[in-house]
Amino acid sequence: MADASDVFSESAFDAAIDRVWVRFRCELADQLDRLRSGHPITVYALWTEMFGPQPTIVFTHTGNNRLRLTVADCDLYPYGPEDQDRIDMLIADGWRSLRDGTCIREFAQRRVDAAAMCAQYALREVWGVPDPSYLVSDNDDVLRTFITPHAAAREPKMR
Repeated sequence: MADASDVFSESAFDAAIDRVWVRFRCELADQLDRLRSGHPITVYALWTEMFGPQPTIVFTHTGNNRLRLTVADCDLYPYGPEDQDRIDMLIADGWRSLRDGTCIREFAQRRVDAAAMCAQYALREVWGVPDPSYLVSDNDDVLRTFITPHAAAREPKMR
């Protein structure tokens, strides 16, 4: 007979992944709050497929004091029709597709939490990044991971 601790709980697993993404959003928002003009932050995946998507978002300050998220269309998927499907997903989330082959979304500087939520949507839903442990941020050639130092809490045992 299987012990209760040996049984896989899909809901506990999903909750643990959701908690890690919340931690990612908080850490990213903190980084964006410290973002200075002329010092962009790039968030990208450590893994990539040779002929597949390259999850990458660049965060910059614009001249009119706004926070801009930029995604290159070719990073969404290198060829069609899947690239257009992913562009459409971004547009449905409020991004603008530009003629230079990028998609952008802008926020007021103080809305770093909304920008982090937007980045999470792109990374998790559009690119399908499984969890933030696959991601790093690059700011002034300093790489940072988003891996939480503590293991996620286990679901309490039912007795």
